[in-house]
Amino acid sequence: METYSVYITTNMLNNKAYVGMTNGHLKNYMGSDKILLNDLRIIGRKNFSKSFLFTSTDYKETHYWEGFYIRTLKTHVSQGGYNPSWNGGIYIPMTEEKKKNCSKGMMGKNKGKKQSKEWIEKRVQQFRGKKQTKEIIEKRITPLRGSKRTEIQKEHMKLTCYKGQKCFGNNNKIQCPYCNKSCSSGVYKRWHGDRCKQKPNI
Repeated sequence: METYSVYITTNMLNNKAYVGMTNGHLKNYMGSDKILLNDLRIIGRKNFSKSFLFTSTDYKETHYWEGFYIRTLKTHVSQGGYNPSWNGGIYIPMTEEKKKNCSKGMMGKNKGKKQSKEWIEKRVQQFRGKKQTKEIIEKRITPLRGSKRTEIQKEHMKLTCYKGQKCFGNNNKIQCPYCNKSCSSGVYKRWHGDRCKQKPNI
């Protein structure tokens, strides 16, 4: 069952506060007000404190107490606080059906779209020249160490393996009918068959 909480975020430098509501105890979430977020960025999160005032499984009840604490603790902007509204924000919980519909709406949305060269360059630039630390490499490799591929994974590799590359079930050689040389499919496609130098000119 989903729980809702009312919390207060306080600027410890000037005692300016913000009362908000969230679903669950999110420790790192301090609030959504623009002025509050700007102060968090400039002053630093370490100069803010957060504590929970009320928790319930009833959304309407929690929303009522959010407005109650805004008025009682005087956190409205007109009283020197961060809250722009007397009743707080309106959080509307999503049903499971709505979540599924949102997911379906996003599926395949960008399918077939080509990224511009500028966008690709911008995305790649942030990683260019950077080397992964030994810790990151070890963290990535450790879960795979000692594990064996399943039959399904092997079959998938057979289907997706690049032509001519040595991998499961793709080591068959093809013989050229003109020079009688045996080679992989990639080499055959490039240098033999209709492109073979020994093919007679008719």
